Amino acid sequence: MVKTNTEEIVHLLSARVPRAQEIKLEQQARKSFLDYLASATLADKELAVEKLKQALHYPDQYLIIGQKGNLPVEQAALLNGFTAHYLDFDDVQANFRGHPSVVIFSALLAVSHPTDKIQSLLAAFIQGVELAGHIGQAIHPAHALNGWHSTGTIGTIAAAAAIGVYKKLPEDKFITLLSFAASQASGMMFQEGSDAKPSQAGLAARNAVAAYQLTESGLTANTDPFNNHNGWLKTIAGIEITASNWGKSWLSPAQIETPGIWFKQNSFCSAAISGYDATRQAYEAGIRISNVTKLIFHYPENGDKALTKTHPLTGQEGKFSIEYIAWRVLENGDISTQDLDNRRIDSKFETVLPKFSRQHDLPNEDKSARPVKLEVIQGENTSYFTVINPKGSPLNPLEETDLEKKLVIGLGDLASNIIQLLSKPKTQLKEIDSLLNYRRYLDCTSKNSQISLAQLS
Repeated sequence: MVKTNTEEIVHLLSARVPRAQEIKLEQQARKSFLDYLASATLADKELAVEKLKQALHYPDQYLIIGQKGNLPVEQAALLNGFTAHYLDFDDVQANFRGHPSVVIFSALLAVSHPTDKIQSLLAAFIQGVELAGHIGQAIHPAHALNGWHSTGTIGTIAAAAAIGVYKKLPEDKFITLLSFAASQASGMMFQEGSDAKPSQAGLAARNAVAAYQLTESGLTANTDPFNNHNGWLKTIAGIEITASNWGKSWLSPAQIETPGIWFKQNSFCSAAISGYDATRQAYEAGIRISNVTKLIFHYPENGDKALTKTHPLTGQEGKFSIEYIAWRVLENGDISTQDLDNRRIDSKFETVLPKFSRQHDLPNEDKSARPVKLEVIQGENTSYFTVINPKGSPLNPLEETDLEKKLVIGLGDLASNIIQLLSKPKTQLKEIDSLLNYRRYLDCTSKNSQISLAQLS
């Protein structure tokens, strides 16, 4: 009997992975979890995050692993996803064209049990990213160019798939889970530069958890949400798929390896990383905004599609503006987290903005690269700075120690304890939870507090 597209997808997600391959992939997934924890803890005290906590009547928790107090699991997923994506400091996957960790880990942690092991969490994440990458390959670039925010759309389905793997659901329940998730998958790029953009990551995680709850309740759903008549991909993207063909490249190589995961050094849109690196090169060459006549960023066609703000009004909008990011670099040598908050941008930016322009004349044969050529005109002199694989991309990766430094900024001395726990596949989530709770208590007490970690275990 011929399997439906959805049955094929569930079969791929549920297939056993050889342990040797799984160990290799877990090393990559562990970096994403480390980066996820760093992104979440760094944003935990942001005003918008505090507002959401108050709205959910949950004012003092760093990260929610499993259900806590009276907070429903779907709200836990919402809060985790919003927090981890708020600074836009989290990882990106090129085929997905979205942020895998903030959606998948946020959903998994919300439905987790204290005794669940890191190994299970990472294995589910790997499969969630795999599905996200395959869907992304099928519907991009048109999906993104049409204004969809993949973290919200594909991310909802990927997070639900990860939950199905994590909970080892039988085929019928797994299909129902994906069906409920597909009906809720949405997100729009016009929300860039507002709090609604990170909320879409939280909502995607929440919707995946809600799909799991609906499935567990025994409710029914269409048994082939990825059919080629009126299924999700047909409706959203107008395409038909043959999911059985995905098996030829499923985890071979894995999406988490190729095209791989991007990690960030700065809290702005990943589409700006190449332009940022090029501008840093210009600054190091002695170029300053005051002695520049023109700055032209050359991109491939649609290479700057996600950089929607050419004239941002706030630092939060500036996360999606290569003009603003380059101005801060050429003015101060770099851009800070404070430059990217929701305060109004200094009026000085208005005076230099006419110097900037963009052109779309670069070839881009390598879909995993993000080439940018910065042309700097100073009177009669012209300089060029080209970046193809920026720092943090899979072909020019950050070291794991760089990711660890991000966690140290967020958690201080406790970061080393968490890093050590993450190196052990059998570590239980309650051990991570204990450290995060300890950090919360340290924040709520004086420096002379005598509370010990053992008291909170």
